[in-house]
Amino acid sequence: GGTVSHIPFTLAADRVQVTGRDEVRYTNRENAELAEVKFRLFPNLLGGEITVSNLTVAGQPVSPSYELGKSVLAVMLPEALPPGASLVLGMEFELAIPTDAETNYAVLASVDNVVTLAHAYPFIPAYDENGWNVEIPAQWGDLTYADASYYAVRVTAPASLTLVASWREVSHEADGSTQTVLFTL
Repeated sequence: GGTVSHIPFTLAADRVQVTGRDEVRYTNRENAELAEVKFRLFPNLLGGEITVSNLTVAGQPVSPSYELGKSVLAVMLPEALPPGASLVLGMEFELAIPTDAETNYAVLASVDNVVTLAHAYPFIPAYDENGWNVEIPAQWGDLTYADASYYAVRVTAPASLTLVASWREVSHEADGSTQTVLFTL
């Protein structure tokens, strides 16, 4: 099986804050044991700020370390993960969304009543013959280099916003001033 991410998050009424949880069932599809799993925190390179708390591995609290200007979260595993094995990593995150469209071509921004949330959550980068791909990317082009994964993202946002995603909308509920939409990929 592949990696599965469940990400419930809330976009605040001010449209510049996101709070959420990222729970990932990670499957080692490599030919080597992995002593650590890394996550990308791209907002820390894109003019925003993402912070992580309550990090767990298999339900047990762990302390992360950070690399490359806090754009990488490194999670040491209690024991090496063999090829084909899976484990669950979980964390809470908070994101301050940039309000300047010039910094990152507005792929992560809240400007002129439009909120774009590319790279808005922690995700696992690709692992290949060079190890974890976590270098600082160029300022142009696509930042993301990750293995294919299944995502279920539950977005709670102000009801006044029109939510648009490239993923499939599974459900949509409205409750007064908020809406909750489940997207899957």
